[in-house]
Amino acid sequence: MKIIIIVLIALYSLFVFIVGDTAQKGMLLSVLVLTGLIALFYKYSTLARTIMTRYEELKKAVFTADNITHFIDDLEIQKDAYKDKKMDPGLEVNHTIGVLKRSKLLAGISKDANEEEVIRADDSAQTQQSPQSKTSLPSNQ
Repeated sequence: MKIIIIVLIALYSLFVFIVGDTAQKGMLLSVLVLTGLIALFYKYSTLARTIMTRYEELKKAVFTADNITHFIDDLEIQKDAYKDKKMDPGLEVNHTIGVLKRSKLLAGISKDANEEEVIRADDSAQTQQSPQSKTSLPSNQ
């Protein structure tokens, strides 16, 4: 179908360039430019969708792998040994840990599809760490 459309546009373009006057040639040129822009946007949207799909898969993979192996915690424990070394991609260890934690958090939110549960879990983890900040509220029973 794409080839048929391209052939029709090419034949019409040749016809207008041979037979048409200046106004028709200008209009044809604008139609060709518009068709080219539409084709570019189509290619870009396909590429963007592919990249986003791979990004979502990568976030889910980091989330699943860390839940099973806890490699982010292990990396945090051993980060002092790699403090002054540059790794292959050129990232520092602290930056790498931050990227992994963000991707795990984003995958957790998208996997649960309920951001409030993730926030509540994060809040309860913070309150367990700092028992001084707990306040007892009277119940309305």
